[in-house]
Amino acid sequence: MEDVEECLTGQLDHRVRAFVQPLLRAGIGPGSQRVRISEVQSGCRERDVEASGDRFVCLVPYCGRTLSWQVIFDIHRLHIGPDVIVSSEDGRDDFAPDILDLPSLCNWNAKDPAALRNVLVELVQLYRDHCFKKLTAWTPAIAAQAEVLSNMKLVPPFDMLPFPPATTTTSTDERALIAAFSIGLPIDLSLLPAYLIPLNLGPSRANLILSFYEPKENPAVGARLDFSPQIQHAFHGSAPLALPAWGSEGLTCLHEYVPNIRQILLDKVEQICESFVRRRDFVLAFCSVFGRGLLEFDSESFRKISFLVESPVTPGTSHKLYFIVYVELSNQFPTLCPKFTLQSVYHVRPSGSRVSCTFDSNYPYSPRWHGDEMAARARVFLLERTETFAKELVSGTGQSHWEVVC
Repeated sequence: MEDVEECLTGQLDHRVRAFVQPLLRAGIGPGSQRVRISEVQSGCRERDVEASGDRFVCLVPYCGRTLSWQVIFDIHRLHIGPDVIVSSEDGRDDFAPDILDLPSLCNWNAKDPAALRNVLVELVQLYRDHCFKKLTAWTPAIAAQAEVLSNMKLVPPFDMLPFPPATTTTSTDERALIAAFSIGLPIDLSLLPAYLIPLNLGPSRANLILSFYEPKENPAVGARLDFSPQIQHAFHGSAPLALPAWGSEGLTCLHEYVPNIRQILLDKVEQICESFVRRRDFVLAFCSVFGRGLLEFDSESFRKISFLVESPVTPGTSHKLYFIVYVELSNQFPTLCPKFTLQSVYHVRPSGSRVSCTFDSNYPYSPRWHGDEMAARARVFLLERTETFAKELVSGTGQSHWEVVC
C-alpha cells in the first residue's frame, strides 16, 4: 500500500505534491484516519515533465466508509486554490456546501503546505453538519442522543451517517441500517513502558464504530473498535477486549455507552501497566532467589528469565546433575501463571533436542501473591521437581530414549 501511495504522489506536480503530503501524513476526522489518493491525472495539454499531475481523487474515511472527492488544481494558478467535486455516489446528492462556509478556501494561502488539509477538514465538518440535519429529520431520537454526546467534554467531534427510511420490507436477519457513528477515542499511553510505544507508529487512538439497525423505536446496535497501529502494538498479546452489548448494564444511549467504552480502554491501559510492574517484580525476585545461577533475563519486557540449578547427588551416580530452568511470563500475567521448563544439560534426544519437561499449571501459585512470595514458593517447587526429574533420567523412567552428552 505504501509503495502504491508513493507511486501516486510521485505522479503529482511537485507544487501540488507539497499540499498533498501533509494531508496524507496527518489524516482527517476521528482518530486522524488515514487519507488516500487515487486516479492522478494532469490537465496540462503539453506535459513537459513526467510528474505533472494536478488533479486526483481524495479518499476520505468517514464512518467506516470512504468519501470520494475529486480535487482539481490549476498548476498555472495555484494562488486561487483547488476545486473540490463531491461525488454523488456517497448517497447525499443534496450536499452542496457554499464556498463562503469554507474560510480556508476563500482565503487560500498557497504558501501554507497544510492549506489543502484545512479545506478538507472544513468540508468534512460541513458534511458532518449536513448528516446531522438528515439524522434529525429521519431519526430524531438518535439525533437527540448524538447532540447530548457532542456536548460532552471528554468526547471529541465524531462522524455520523444517516440512512433514509427503507423503501422495502427486510427480514429480521437483514435489518435496514438507519444510522452509523464513528467516534475517535484518544488514549494516553504515556504511562506504558517505552518498548510498547514506538515513536514511528502515529497517534494512539481507538475508533468506535456504532451501527444502528431498524426498528427506529428499539434499534439493534452493533459495535466494533478499530485501533491505530500504535494501539495495536501496545495491546498485542494482552487479553482480548470484550465490548459490552448495547442495552446491557443500562447502556441504552450514546452518552452512556461511549463513556463506558472509553473507561474500558483506560482500564486496559492500567491493566497492561500493572502486568508490566508485576512481571518486573517477579523477575527481580527470581534474580534474588537464584542469583548465583542466573544465566539471563529480559530486562525490557520482563517476560523471560533462565538460570542454572543443580540436583542433589542421585542414587546410582557419583555426581550431581545440572538443569537449565526457563521461565516465561505472558502479557496476561499474573492472571495467567508462569510457564516453567526444566532442561537437562546432559541428555539429548536422537533428534538433537535437549530432554526437558514443562509445567504451566498444577504448582503452588496465586495471582494475589507478591513477587517475593511467588519466587519463594516456585523455588521450593522447582528444587523438588528437579530432584524428581533427575531420578527419572538416571532410572530411565518417565522419558523417551535419549543419549548422555558429556
